Amino acid sequence: MEKVSKDSYLTFGIPYMGSKKKLIKHISSALSDKNYEVVLDAFSGTTRVGQYFRSQNKTVISNDLSDASKCYGSLFLQLQDTSILEPYIEEMNSLEGYEGWFTQNYHGDVTDAQRGDGRFMQYKNCIKVDAVRDYVESLEVSLEVKQSLIAIILFAIPTVDNTLGQQQAYLKEWCDRSCKDIIFKIPGSVEGPVGTVTQLSCFDNKLNTFKPDLVYIDPPYSKNVWYPSYYHIYDSVAKWDKPDTVGKAKRRVDRSAIGRKQGIGDTFIFENNLWYQDDQTEAFTSLLDNFPDSDFLISYSSDSSLSKEQAMKLFSEYGEVTFYSIDHKTNVLGVLGKSSAGNKIVTPKGKVSEYLFMVNRF
Repeated sequence: MEKVSKDSYLTFGIPYMGSKKKLIKHISSALSDKNYEVVLDAFSGTTRVGQYFRSQNKTVISNDLSDASKCYGSLFLQLQDTSILEPYIEEMNSLEGYEGWFTQNYHGDVTDAQRGDGRFMQYKNCIKVDAVRDYVESLEVSLEVKQSLIAIILFAIPTVDNTLGQQQAYLKEWCDRSCKDIIFKIPGSVEGPVGTVTQLSCFDNKLNTFKPDLVYIDPPYSKNVWYPSYYHIYDSVAKWDKPDTVGKAKRRVDRSAIGRKQGIGDTFIFENNLWYQDDQTEAFTSLLDNFPDSDFLISYSSDSSLSKEQAMKLFSEYGEVTFYSIDHKTNVLGVLGKSSAGNKIVTPKGKVSEYLFMVNRF
């Protein structure tokens, strides 16, 4: 098992659109001459950036609407000793699989010869996920330990899934990766101060009670990639509420247009949608106003709702802005298929620039 050291940029994550794995060294450079102790990672995702901050001996408040993100946060930002998980993982790997909610929705075969919907993972691995997730749910352990074990399940899933990295559609034929046997293991550990994991709207005033010296934000760049839909399976495994599903991808009904029309949409997710507007000015203004004493480091993109010039003008109203531009290959997921809004995702010739705005308050 690998450990993150203070002098490396190593972090642990799963396939995820907008991953900041390659950006961490640039984040480190942008903050090299800045003194800060408490950092709020307001859109923590798979917690890669939060992991880096913890490795630098910073106190991290990791926040995201995603249920899966809470689990990653427990494993990488709260847990002090991952060895306490090992007896449970040994049991998880020895369990016999059985058919449950996960298998019924995601093994994707009607018969051995016929394809069905939800062809996300082969049957032999689906039944293991059902057994292991029920086992973890039955444990009488701390929330931190339970969520860490769920994170380990989530990390195992993409090692045997049948996708190109997102959960809007699955490959028609089983890929080589999906033929492997699923194995549960600790992906790595991060040393540093014990962090806090929250699941709040980024605009919630409760986040300001942590009095962060620095707020790092990596908001959605446009309305065409809706993360709650692209990674619905991870959230369902984290919640383990075994919801009704719809469509060929077997999406949670409460994350779908059907569910919204029926009045059973996930209001917590749907109501936090300022970032999915054509103009994100209101979203940025609300967030910056909510943390009047905090400096901001903002990840953004040349393929975003606001142009670089618009963003510079807006952020300059709040402090002195240092701007960084990093050449970045377009994520392949951004040029495949259609978005949840039904619009083709357009990218500029396969390359974008990743922007960093360092906003030092007046």
